[in-house]
Amino acid sequence: MERRDYQSRAARVQTLLELLNSHVDGLDLAELPPAFPGTVAARILKPLAIRGLVKVTQDRWIPSPALLVGVRLPLREE
Repeated sequence: MERRDYQSRAARVQTLLELLNSHVDGLDLAELPPAFPGTVAARILKPLAIRGLVKVTQDRWIPSPALLVGVRLPLREE
């Protein structure tokens, strides 16, 4: 049976979104810290791109306005 570490995955997503939002002109995966592999970032960003929350322009991942608003909203814990 496979055991997944959902807390560390959620922390990675949060870190990536914070990095993405801190770069006004978008984020190139080569600019990520060495501890954050580009393949992991791509696996996180591709589904967001399909949903229109990020876009890729000239190899730079750019957040949509909807993502920027969603990241800044506090989420309720269930």
